Amino acid sequence: MPSIGWRIRKRGNKSAKTSMSYYGWPIDCTHLVNTAVTVQETGPIYGSITTMYDEVTPGYFKLRKAGRQLPVNEMRIITSSLEALGSTSLTQTTTATMCTPPVNAFTHWDGHLWCVWFASNAAGTESLITSDRVQNLTAEVETRCMAQRQAGSTNLVESLAELDKTFAMLHHPLENVEKFLRNFRSADSYRRLQKMRRNAATANRRVPISKRGAFLLLLASEWLRFRYGISPLVNDVKAVMKALKDARDIAPKIYTARAIGRIDQSKYTPGVYPTTNWNLLTYTQSANSVTVRSSFRDMYVCTPFIKLGLTFHNVVGVAWELTHFSFVVDWFVNVGDLIYANIPRVNVTSYGGATTTLTTAVTANGCAGYVNNPPYAYVLSGSIGDYFLAKLVVKERRAIHVGGKLVLKDDFRLSNWIRACDAVSLLIQQLSQIRL
Repeated sequence: MPSIGWRIRKRGNKSAKTSMSYYGWPIDCTHLVNTAVTVQETGPIYGSITTMYDEVTPGYFKLRKAGRQLPVNEMRIITSSLEALGSTSLTQTTTATMCTPPVNAFTHWDGHLWCVWFASNAAGTESLITSDRVQNLTAEVETRCMAQRQAGSTNLVESLAELDKTFAMLHHPLENVEKFLRNFRSADSYRRLQKMRRNAATANRRVPISKRGAFLLLLASEWLRFRYGISPLVNDVKAVMKALKDARDIAPKIYTARAIGRIDQSKYTPGVYPTTNWNLLTYTQSANSVTVRSSFRDMYVCTPFIKLGLTFHNVVGVAWELTHFSFVVDWFVNVGDLIYANIPRVNVTSYGGATTTLTTAVTANGCAGYVNNPPYAYVLSGSIGDYFLAKLVVKERRAIHVGGKLVLKDDFRLSNWIRACDAVSLLIQQLSQIRL
């Protein structure tokens, strides 16, 4: 059922603030007159306003309750807020030289000095994440979501296709250790080490480089054996046992494929705001984050074959999985996800999906302290620590891009210790095959 158009709703409000200042000044050189002054801010307008734009489908909730599968209604929510936070209690003291003897005069502020005096600094949030990066992340997440459709708990098609390699990898668990010891004892490094020991001709008895390299190769091979031999086999066994225990569907059900991605970026910039008699030590601290979530709904009968990954799209996609070092390519580029996303699903009724993007930008502009300038005609005392906090939150929902897109992944996950161990182990194995 088509929507009847867009509607706009708003809530919240913004208003200016006031602040108090106290002045003490001699009028007859014998006593001070204290005066309280209310300062009306003219720059920033504080508060929060939320604006929502969304499509409207008549009787949406009744239709959903009746079991109707409706298309995604696009939506956009924008929340903009500005707050004055922190606290300042600052006194500026000077000397009234027209009196004999001179009399001290002062000006005292309580509240938000930074917000009152330097309102022009509350320019809003700072954007640290480019739109191109957000678009690439969205394409990556949407493609991965589409690839996850009808994904079982394992992919037995790939496991069966690589069965001979798996058994070869698991054959004789101590094979690598035996090979390491055999090669090491027959290597030149071993003979040189024995000669060094017999002649005692050196004071620096370090382990030869070739011995250390052979030991690293042993560790790399055993790690890869566990990661890509033992661990997948154990997962396959668990998946088969679970599929045999689970009750079989006798009617189609709706299943949802999901994927998520996130970007975080932050920045801190110190600065100085000069005045005639003293300088304010300022700062700008910004933090941006983008979270992309995609989901897609399909209706089908989830058979044990689907749970174990014995499906048509896995049979077609196994060619990529058997390609040498295809999993390394998938670390950096979403080739595998793009292939699986575009393989047709058999006996599936699709109801579409949606992508939700949540963008948050927070920027604090404030003052952390002050420095007196010579000749110290005005002396400051007290503390200053107030700041603007500008926040912009944008939440968007739209229909998912079904075809997917080939993109360079935003996060290669090399900071993850497991991924890092995989990469180092593969590099050691490849370097060991180079003969210089």
